Amino acid sequence: MNPHEKEFLAIISDYQGILHKVNLVYFRNEEDRKDNFQEIIFQLWRSYPGLKNKSSLGSWIYRISINTSIT
Repeated sequence: MNPHEKEFLAIISDYQGILHKVNLVYFRNEEDRKDNFQEIIFQLWRSYPGLKNKSSLGSWIYRISINTSIT
């Protein structure tokens, strides 16, 4: 695993509470929450290389989580 992947996994681990809270708001069915959780992780991974301001990680994760859940 390269350092970029390790850093991403550490961020996800630190902020996973946000992901679970958003999922609970938008989805009542456990399977839907699991699917959405995976989709959020995928969208975060796709946009991670372009993240410029790492000091606002929580806002970035929250924004991606909400937008992914809405769609």
